[in-house]
Amino acid sequence: MSGKAFARVELNGVMGSEFLLFAQAAGSVGVPVAFVSGDAALCAQAETLVDGIVTVATLRGDGASTVSMLPGEALRHIEAGVQRALSARLPPPLLPSPELHLRLSFHRAQTAYAKSFFPGVRQLADTKLVFEGTDYLTLLSFMSFAAGPVLP
Repeated sequence: MSGKAFARVELNGVMGSEFLLFAQAAGSVGVPVAFVSGDAALCAQAETLVDGIVTVATLRGDGASTVSMLPGEALRHIEAGVQRALSARLPPPLLPSPELHLRLSFHRAQTAYAKSFFPGVRQLADTKLVFEGTDYLTLLSFMSFAAGPVLP
C-alpha cells in the first residue's frame, strides 16, 4: 500500500496502516503479531495497538527524508528484538471489529469509479469508496483489487 494507490485509507474510523490491516488479518484467524521493525511511527502505532509487542525502529521520518540506522546496526537490533519477542509470552491477537467499514480515498475519480464495482462497495464521492462487511478475507481481497491497475 503506497501513496500511489490510495490518498487515504481508514478502517473503522482509524487511519489504516499496513500494520493495522495485516495485524488484524492475522488476528482474524487467531494469529498474534509478536514483532515488528521499521519506521519509528509504525513501531509507536504497533505498541499502542498490541500490548506486549516487541518493536525495533530502524528509521524515522524527517520531513520528506528519512534517517536510518546503518544496515549492520539495524540487523543486530532486529535480531535481538526477534530473540526478545520469541522468548517472551506471545501478545494476544489483534482482533478486528465484527463490523468492517473500510474507506478508501483515491487520487483520481476515474480510479475510484473503476474500483467501485467490487461486491459490497459503495461510492461515497468522486474519489471515495466504502466497503462494509463482516469478512476480513473479503476486505483484504477488495484492498488487493483496489490497489491494482486500472485497465483502459
